[in-house]
Amino acid sequence: MKKSEVSQLFNISRNTIDLWLKRYKLLCSPKPEEQVDFDNRLSQLINQAKSRGSKAKEKLLQLQNLNNFSARTEERFKPLLTCPTCYKKSARFEPLASQCFRCDCKSGKDCGTGWGMRICGKCSERYPYIKLSDSGILNSWYDRQVGSVDRIFGRNVLPIPCRSDKDTRSFICPACGACS
Repeated sequence: MKKSEVSQLFNISRNTIDLWLKRYKLLCSPKPEEQVDFDNRLSQLINQAKSRGSKAKEKLLQLQNLNNFSARTEERFKPLLTCPTCYKKSARFEPLASQCFRCDCKSGKDCGTGWGMRICGKCSERYPYIKLSDSGILNSWYDRQVGSVDRIFGRNVLPIPCRSDKDTRSFICPACGACS
């Protein structure tokens, strides 16, 4: 459904739709009063479409697909918002350019893990990453054996952090091997 059709259907401005889309892009749940208003208006529109019978069958299906939209959206993104270290839900999701994102966990003073998708500065490939809160630990046990980082954490840590005292935010790109 086009934005202009939704605007006419719900009798709201395109600006309001843009604000709602921005909110969903940031993976924030709508405020309770916004959700109630949306649900009420959607129910009215569904009832209107039902009263028109077979003439509005396609519109009715489109409207019914909007039922529980925010709950379905949150459910779909739940794995993405779950901290890979402590398994708590992140309150911070930041969309970045080129289908990349950044999340971090502020669930407690012991976590502070960051994760997301980033782009290699050398080959421009996207790759997922996990950044632990205490990057100093990496230099204390890091060695150059293949798989040593994965063995320390007992699981795949995705790209290996670069070994550098100056740069604790870079990872070895899995596509080209560059520190980026």
